[in-house]
Amino acid sequence: MADFLLVHIDNQLDITQVITYDKAENTASRLPVEAFKSVLSNKTEVIILVPASWVYLTHSRVASRSADILEKSIPYSIEDELVNDVEDNYYAWKISTPEQQSVAVISKEKRHQLNQFIKKHHLNVSGIYSEAVFCPAKQHHLSLWQDGNKLLLRFSLDATMVSSEQQLPALISAFGDDCQHLLTNNPDVVDGHQFESVKSLDLADCCAYLVADKEVNLYRGDDRDSEQEHKSISWIKPLMAIGFLAISWLFINVYQGWQLATDIANIKKQQQEILTDKFGQLSQTEQRDPFAAMQSRLKQANNQNQPNNILLDGFHFLGEANRQQQSVEISGIRLFDNNLEIQITAPTISDINNYRQQLQNLANDYRVNIGVNELSDGVYQSILTMKAR
Repeated sequence: MADFLLVHIDNQLDITQVITYDKAENTASRLPVEAFKSVLSNKTEVIILVPASWVYLTHSRVASRSADILEKSIPYSIEDELVNDVEDNYYAWKISTPEQQSVAVISKEKRHQLNQFIKKHHLNVSGIYSEAVFCPAKQHHLSLWQDGNKLLLRFSLDATMVSSEQQLPALISAFGDDCQHLLTNNPDVVDGHQFESVKSLDLADCCAYLVADKEVNLYRGDDRDSEQEHKSISWIKPLMAIGFLAISWLFINVYQGWQLATDIANIKKQQQEILTDKFGQLSQTEQRDPFAAMQSRLKQANNQNQPNNILLDGFHFLGEANRQQQSVEISGIRLFDNNLEIQITAPTISDINNYRQQLQNLANDYRVNIGVNELSDGVYQSILTMKAR
């Protein structure tokens, strides 16, 4: 009886493929999607493969092996690579070297949807992986797995992507310099003469690779997408902190209370005078809290100018970049939270990377980030984000 079940889902969380794997016999077989529920049991470990576009794969460099330090540091070490806020994502990692980690990033929204999927089907999950890491990664090897019209490509131990057969020659030319050997389930899809050897890859090989836990696992328990962190707490430090705060509070109120009240009143009066001189008559609320009123007024003035500046600058720099890189097309522009998001399409990944670098060179006062590259209808799509430095 198979002890592992691999479930492949699409963007709508519909099951597209079911694979059983017997670890002891090292055998794997595909099942009809309709047979999914009939082969489930409490003892069957389930591995979920999610769309490659859901997961961002990268590396971080944090010189530590402490789980606490890594959990706090890794998200911010790759912040410039992300297209959304650090807090909006869920992060998983695996230590590669003492100073480097392999990292997988998925949005909290997608991670929550996966948890609901797991609970709905009562799955005994042991792993969640991007479909892009389904086939093994080996040094100096191009691993190629063809599944219908989709190709999963792994160039040595670094580049991982999902592509179509039409884009394969260009990708091999761009990323395959270090690949002397070919590992594939379909040697006819590529010219094998450019490799020193061509080795066979089957379904059992891919399943065994995932089960061996060599890739970054996005699943670490049902409650990993909760905002609460369950950690053991030493009660000595909190008690000492409470005692220190209580003593400080008594000291301030008994010995310096009258001085503090006088200072606060003087500062408040000065703030009221500054506000009145700058903005005229104040409301009762602003008179009660002039400091908050001052922050609010300054924020309003800043917000009125900043979006216009980035929008005007963005149009100017995009025009210059498009004049120099005409193979890239702009399919959409959105101003969101004082950031300018630009949707672009191009025939190759190289064109997208060159366009992003060209835009960064022009827009020195802004940071230009690039999102996940997706292939659709023979062209690559990506999102660039302009942020003020």
